[in-house]
Amino acid sequence: RVTLVERGSPHSLCLMESGKLLPGIKVIIANPETKGQCGDSHLGEIWVQSGHNASGYYMTYGEEGDSIDHFNAQLVTGNMGEVYARTGYLGFLRRTEGSQSQVSEETVISGSDNESLGTQHGITTDSPELHDAVFVVGALDETIMLRGMRYHPIDIENSVLRCHKKIAECAVFTWTNLLVVVVELDGNESEALDLVPLVTNTVLEEHHLIVGVVVVVDPGVVPINSRGEKQRMHLRDGFLADQLDPIYVAYNM
Repeated sequence: RVTLVERGSPHSLCLMESGKLLPGIKVIIANPETKGQCGDSHLGEIWVQSGHNASGYYMTYGEEGDSIDHFNAQLVTGNMGEVYARTGYLGFLRRTEGSQSQVSEETVISGSDNESLGTQHGITTDSPELHDAVFVVGALDETIMLRGMRYHPIDIENSVLRCHKKIAECAVFTWTNLLVVVVELDGNESEALDLVPLVTNTVLEEHHLIVGVVVVVDPGVVPINSRGEKQRMHLRDGFLADQLDPIYVAYNM
């Protein structure tokens, strides 16, 4: 759920709204598992209905049902006759007002939907009148499930990057219900062992998670595509195939 908090509250993150909804476009927030409509200020998947919605892929590989569910999703509660396109992004709607000089803050906290986010949202709007604002939290397929709770990798990675100045890049993923943290060391290899307690303590203190494996690698090992996105699954495949050539690996099982 989303709740207003003070600026600088612990375990919070600033977000900016994605803008005012254009005429003819309807956005709802739905539970990605049950497909039930979420209430205002509840976190869920962003569904969109507009005249620009596609009806399917030009060519679909795999089961046709996946395409139908993506482009012709229907709610199981509320108005069940309408059709939406699933965006694959987690977010929430909130009716807000303000000007460029006015900023309010909100936070996503743990709720009944098993969301683990503790996230502060700074809302800045370009109009003083009330309007429905969309806030995007992150991609649904990038989230990781640990202890029955959903975490966004970028939150954990940002915490790790702040814990030591010699960490050039970081990426996290799961392996057999263990959290794996890969860090790039921009320094002497003799410093690799010093990073392990810093990484594990930081993740435990800020996210209440126990790191299962810490992998220290050279700069440039974490794959990043042309759009600047981390390829975490490619990194996971390389880890499982023992292709990372790490400087040091610490197992905390």
